[in-house]
Amino acid sequence: MMFGMFFWWIFFILIIVAVVYFIQSAAGGRNVSGFGQREDPLETLKIRYAKGEISKEQFEQMKRDLGG
Repeated sequence: MMFGMFFWWIFFILIIVAVVYFIQSAAGGRNVSGFGQREDPLETLKIRYAKGEISKEQFEQMKRDLGG
């Protein structure tokens, strides 16, 4: 009887872990909760410049503002 109860608790915990894993996977692995690595602002700035979203002057000014 005690073994059966223990088994169900372990089973329940595994189900919860699986649900959390699949929710994170469905979110595309994005960092929805805000934990983990942050994006580098300078890298974001370089990408925006490469896409043509900002001019060279804007890029240089923003880079100076970031201290880079």
